[in-house]
Amino acid sequence: MADHPDLGVPGLTNAVEIGRGGFGTVYSADEPEFGRAVAVKVLRERLGGDDVRRAFARECQAMGSLSGHPNIVGVHRGGATTAGHPYIVMDVMTGGSLADRLERDGPLPWAEVLDRAVSVAGALETAHRAGVLHLDLKPANLFVSRYGETTLGDFGISRMPGVTSSVEGRVRASAAYAAPERLLDGVASVGTDLYGLGATLFALLTGRPAFVGASDEDAVATVARVVRDPLPDLRARGIPDPVALIVERLMAKAPEGRFGSAAEVIGELQRAQHVTGRPVTRAVVEGADPRHGDTATRAAPPVAPPPRPVVQSLAPPPEYAPVTSHGPVFPPLPPSPLPRGGTMVATPLPPPPRPSRRPLVLALVAAVVVVALGVTGGVFLLDRRTTNGGTSTPTFDAAATTAPPAPTTAAAAGLVALAPGITHPATDEVRAVLAGYVSGIDDKRYADAFAYFSPASDPARGGLAKWTHGQSTTAIRDPVITAVRDTGADRVEVDMTFTSTQDATYGPSGQTCTNWRLAYDMQGPGPGWLIRRARTLAPPAAC
Repeated sequence: MADHPDLGVPGLTNAVEIGRGGFGTVYSADEPEFGRAVAVKVLRERLGGDDVRRAFARECQAMGSLSGHPNIVGVHRGGATTAGHPYIVMDVMTGGSLADRLERDGPLPWAEVLDRAVSVAGALETAHRAGVLHLDLKPANLFVSRYGETTLGDFGISRMPGVTSSVEGRVRASAAYAAPERLLDGVASVGTDLYGLGATLFALLTGRPAFVGASDEDAVATVARVVRDPLPDLRARGIPDPVALIVERLMAKAPEGRFGSAAEVIGELQRAQHVTGRPVTRAVVEGADPRHGDTATRAAPPVAPPPRPVVQSLAPPPEYAPVTSHGPVFPPLPPSPLPRGGTMVATPLPPPPRPSRRPLVLALVAAVVVVALGVTGGVFLLDRRTTNGGTSTPTFDAAATTAPPAPTTAAAAGLVALAPGITHPATDEVRAVLAGYVSGIDDKRYADAFAYFSPASDPARGGLAKWTHGQSTTAIRDPVITAVRDTGADRVEVDMTFTSTQDATYGPSGQTCTNWRLAYDMQGPGPGWLIRRARTLAPPAAC
């Protein structure tokens, strides 16, 4: 390989490979125009068409919106190389990763782990407020900046709401750090990220992942242990009880057994620091109260309502303050920065009830083995990577729908009706998207519904927290699409009528039942249409 390969990225010179991972290759390079060194991640998958290029561009924009947080790796730009591979230009982390540190020095002191954990949890809380999940938390994605700060990298590469999760619609993560529900069902939520944080803390405290065995062990055994085995006791390794309790709760097998938010984790981490006599680390969370002594903050977007303190050092964070009024365009939803168990990538119609997947571990393992042997169309694609001084940490590609996924026409017809005479070629696609949006609201999968908004929409700009403030009583019934028309290139407007019921506090003019006629401006290309805005075609009328 050449000493300085040509990356096919304009404006960059003197590229040197510095690492490889599940998504692609990372290079350091010079950017002479700005007189700086940067890191460049070139993904393995190609951008095969204009639709995928536009989706990747939206992903880069969303990733860039998180830049500026001191504990998130800053992203400068992205695009496609001359060979068609996606690339992302970002800050170079001269301190390397915490995986490098583990391999070189072994476990970190527990007090240092607490300090770094508060910083990472602050980054997660900020991202979750913006509607972004990480889904690949592990020591290899925690970096040390030239100022010694812990920074979280690879945001957005795993999963973004409203953007295809990968070119082939799959999400790659390390099985050793993946939550059980992620391995079993491909489900992703705030709780999935919190499990990944806990699994990362366990590895930093002990020098290895909790459920990885011998270096020559098959990845299938790791998956089975993550799903089935109890967490090894950290106290036996000299870890104080308050720290062990936090990791145990973060790594609970069921999402409902974990903390409800990263903000709550910050409070418990700071409490552990206090009771063990350590200095309390200040968390950086966008929008938190700047008067709070243990929380550094950045100004919230001007459209957001004034928040109450979200992060406290010695007590769990308070709830968000209620919002007393809402615009009529987007029906109200309940209060939650992100739902604990709701999936980030929208699933338009809920699956039928089914028993727990835990008794099916052996069947899962059998399926994994089949795919590992090369059978296409399976659930997992397993390979092996060696990190942390020779410990093998298997990785997998979990089957995942693209965002937003389209249900079948028959499924959509059961939820959103279609008026006679509509012949627009995008009708089935936009109908499926609106079915997913409505079902997300009705089934209280609020992040699912939020995933259907374009990054350019007012709800997306304001953030999921603002959109869901104080909105816990809304239900939608009898949605009917009455017209679909073109409004521009890859733009359509969809007229829909429906009835909403809600508490009088949140209804227009105190209504508890409202009839709506809205026109949804939707941005393509299909089938992944996104909602840019909605306007009323008639004043909302009481039922």
